[in-house]
Amino acid sequence: MTHIATDIQEVSDQDALLKTLPLLNLLMTESGLEPVTEEQATNSFEKARQHGYRQFYAQDESGIIAVIGLHAFYDPLEPDLGFEINNLIVTPEKRGQGIGSALFQFAIEIAEKKGGKWIRLMVGEKNEKAITFYEKNKFKKAANLMLREE
Repeated sequence: MTHIATDIQEVSDQDALLKTLPLLNLLMTESGLEPVTEEQATNSFEKARQHGYRQFYAQDESGIIAVIGLHAFYDPLEPDLGFEINNLIVTPEKRGQGIGSALFQFAIEIAEKKGGKWIRLMVGEKNEKAITFYEKNKFKKAANLMLREE
């Protein structure tokens, strides 16, 4: 295992967001979705931030190598505060080196410090590598996601 990046930063402005965009668009492409434009990313990010969304990235001497998103999740039927983790991706050349695990644990620690009692995430049903990763991190399948788009 190589050295794990320890420089984790929060995406706090448009410049930082745009630096993460190539990696986020790789996630979109790997998920079978269309990449987003700078304008789409900026608009979506600002709306999400207004609702408590936070995004973080890990970097090393080569640049940004991983990204993850986190936000509080409120459910009127769930008495405890929860969080949702999303958009975890590591650059292909850095995968398998513990970087995603480190960033994932970083997000979990933030959720716990903020009082989160549970964490959820979504993963494509055919993304076996990600499913295995999440199961190794004590996550279990809890539901099927139904989606309606217009």
